[in-house]
Amino acid sequence: MFPSFNKSRLSRKANMKSMLFLPTIIILLVTIAYPFLCNIYYSFTNYTLVKPVKTFIMFNNYIEICKSDYFIETIIRTILWTCSNITFMLILGLSTALLLNTNIKGTTIIKGSILIPWVLPEIVTGYCWKWMLSSDYGIINNILEKFNLISADFSWFRSGSTAMGVAILANVWRAFPFMALMFYAKLKTLSREQLEAAKIDGAGTLQTFIHITLPYLKNSIQTVCLLAFIWTFNSFGIIYSLTGGGPINKTETFPFIVQKTAFQYYEFGEASTMSIIMFLIMTLVLLAIYLIPKTISKIIKSN
Repeated sequence: MFPSFNKSRLSRKANMKSMLFLPTIIILLVTIAYPFLCNIYYSFTNYTLVKPVKTFIMFNNYIEICKSDYFIETIIRTILWTCSNITFMLILGLSTALLLNTNIKGTTIIKGSILIPWVLPEIVTGYCWKWMLSSDYGIINNILEKFNLISADFSWFRSGSTAMGVAILANVWRAFPFMALMFYAKLKTLSREQLEAAKIDGAGTLQTFIHITLPYLKNSIQTVCLLAFIWTFNSFGIIYSLTGGGPINKTETFPFIVQKTAFQYYEFGEASTMSIIMFLIMTLVLLAIYLIPKTISKIIKSN
């Protein structure tokens, strides 16, 4: 009698747990799974605003998009945009974290104010930098002109390379404080005894950094770089507000052309295809970032 009673009680508990998870599962299915599956379906159709009837066209969208020179250029530009941002964020974030971890006066003020750029929305950051770099009334242009570093009619947004450069500058300025705080938090847990032992053994600052600090930060660097990759690759607001994709489409990245194709040209089928390609690229890169260090570590240990 007792075993069967316990069995039925356990079964009721299991059912209750399933019922508690049910609302969450329904919300996830409605808000994530359904739009994602619809997007996959649209990517195989010629769905546009002027042609609401969706015809299944197999892989035509994928073939046409991958054959487009403009699409290849955009992928290369997006990779350069993402790699440049992550590199500068990493260098600045790590340098700032090491500075905050010292006993230099003034670090308390930096700790209190460093997150201000991070809390600003992308769109606000973009417009602020646009005003500061304006050729007519921008304060940065005004200062550089007074020092004869630029001419009176110089514009950062006239050339594709300088426009992309200032977009990277604005995005790094906004995002590096997050990296700095993450690294600083990890550095605070580094054993002082270990550092003092290295000092007694005659290790210099650079040797201590390479052989103790950097390996200790390895996991944090990997995690933060993963997050930075996702945020930067998907970033849309800064470029939209700062350059608008110009001049002559020279600063358009992957999210920008997806938005443009969907909401300016109303080619929903093509936009869905682009977003699926974007999703596949991101998944492959994330897997590579996650798996390559583990594989290298295993090879080193096995040798």
